[in-house]
Amino acid sequence: MVPRLLDTHALVHKEINGQKISCRELLEYFKAYMRIFKGQDLPEPKSMLMATAEANNLAAVASSRAVYQKLMEEVCGGDTPYMSTNELLEEHERCKNEAIREFRTARKMGGVEFSLTFLEKLESDLQESYENYLKVNNGKNLFKSMRTPAVLVSLMIIDYVIQEFFQLLGFDGIAGIFSSILVIVIGALSVWAYSRYSGHLREAGGYPCHQTPKQRLCEVCGNVGATSHYGGTVCGGCKIFFSRTVQSRKGFVCERDGQCPMNAGKRTKCRACRFQLCLRAHMSPEEVGRLRDMRMGDYQPIVKKEGSVVGYFDESSQPSTSLAECASQIISFIDVYNYGDNELAILNILVNLEKACENNEAMKFGGENFPKRCNANMDITAAIEFPMPICEKIPMDYMRTVILEDPRSTLKLFWCRNVLHFIEWANANEDLGQFSFQEKTLLIAENFLSVTCLTTCFGFLQLQREKFEMNPDEVPPPGAPEWFKEILQMSQEAGISVRKAIAEIIEPMDSLDVSLEELILMKFIMLFNDPPSRTSSDAYRIRCYRLKYCELLRKLVKQQIADPEKRIERISELLKIVDAVRNTSLYLNNWMTMFYTSNTCQMNDILVYDFHVKTWSDVTNSPMNNSMMMAPAGILIKREY
Repeated sequence: MVPRLLDTHALVHKEINGQKISCRELLEYFKAYMRIFKGQDLPEPKSMLMATAEANNLAAVASSRAVYQKLMEEVCGGDTPYMSTNELLEEHERCKNEAIREFRTARKMGGVEFSLTFLEKLESDLQESYENYLKVNNGKNLFKSMRTPAVLVSLMIIDYVIQEFFQLLGFDGIAGIFSSILVIVIGALSVWAYSRYSGHLREAGGYPCHQTPKQRLCEVCGNVGATSHYGGTVCGGCKIFFSRTVQSRKGFVCERDGQCPMNAGKRTKCRACRFQLCLRAHMSPEEVGRLRDMRMGDYQPIVKKEGSVVGYFDESSQPSTSLAECASQIISFIDVYNYGDNELAILNILVNLEKACENNEAMKFGGENFPKRCNANMDITAAIEFPMPICEKIPMDYMRTVILEDPRSTLKLFWCRNVLHFIEWANANEDLGQFSFQEKTLLIAENFLSVTCLTTCFGFLQLQREKFEMNPDEVPPPGAPEWFKEILQMSQEAGISVRKAIAEIIEPMDSLDVSLEELILMKFIMLFNDPPSRTSSDAYRIRCYRLKYCELLRKLVKQQIADPEKRIERISELLKIVDAVRNTSLYLNNWMTMFYTSNTCQMNDILVYDFHVKTWSDVTNSPMNNSMMMAPAGILIKREY
């Protein structure tokens, strides 16, 4: 009868909510229902629901743990050779992320807050499994297992040499001391060999080869096995709690005025105190979005439904910055021209576009006989529609050379050439063309100075490098203040702007050796910047496009750098440069505003006003009057004098 009942043809694959379950998962359901039905009375419906929620969460934990063990067995199983500790840790992080992804994608009842406890349990189980795999892996290292006899034999040799030395000098008493030490060492070696061969005296055989390394404690709950996360030393459970709290923008209220005890067993009782302890442990909410984007960008988004809670963060703060969650919501230029599923091939198009806008190849044919005419007496909408009348397409390297030599007479021409460069580059971007003319105008006007500042600093650095390599004895090194001495003398605001650009932009670019591809992606990230004045729908679309280029930058750095920690460090440094450019552009904008009001270098023109003086706030479709100008397609932009 039993073979017939358990025959594979007679068994029906069990399903819960339309999802097939394994024997491992079914066992968790049996355990949960056996606990709830062990009494004499029938359980309440609510208890049944909670038991079911607990069962499918435990089933998800078991399934995720099995995924982790399967992946780790392939990496460091019994038949695999020894692996270095750092490589094993990297594989552990990869397998752990896969297991957590399996847990997150599994269908569960009870909501996110209910599942958080089981996710912490999964983290703890995976950490214990990793420690076991680490011990097994260390046992495969022949040299580690031979450390004790190697130390003892070395000590015997050194002791014997010292003993013979003192006997040669006639100090028999001192030589006798070393002879006694030699006997003790020989005895210790004999005990170790006997223990390893017979299995007796295991404590002596394991010391000091297999001493347990000192583990760090979590600064929040005191749990062992803590590592560095978001700026603090915390365990995996506290890391997940902090990340989810920051991303969901939710807060908690303590009923005991922040006096709740916090340890590994009671850390889920009061989330308000737990979050405050996370902040005291120097965990930074700003690191959650940035580092999570770089580490977890390949994972699919999971839609969560949160309950109403007491607000802990400002409502104007940014939502989750998951690359996969937002970048997949739009079809970008990157997706359209993604030949052969190789997004990095798009960079060739972007590099060619940048070189065409720079037009440095014209220096091979024109020498220095370039037309010096420029026209800034037009509004920004006319310039966006037809930018060619602004100035001739003079090579940018030539303009960077002359601005360093004589900034007063060439400043306006240099500014007009940068405007032409930026507008041509922006108009060629198909993603920017997906916005209305009004939104496009606002993006160009608000981000012109920061993108131009980044491009100019990179161009100055490349130009100075070339001249320094040609004549290193007479030319100052790249980024030195001597290159900008003429600009520094123009005004106090100019000196402040240039010194900030050297210290915070050019020098970091030089130390990182930023490539042209990285520069281009940084420019697109800065172009799709959403200011506070943007509406929520516009801000979300802009953010989606920006994260498309963030993802492309991550893949570019991943292709160039194999070490994950070094990849994250480089991306972090590149993003620091982006922030520094935005801060420096504020000083440059004050400088240009002063030039406009005082008509320095003949900068009192309409286009200068539109880019540097006008306040770009919300634009409404109201009838045109004397204080407004009408842009194409019904765009109304207010002029403020």
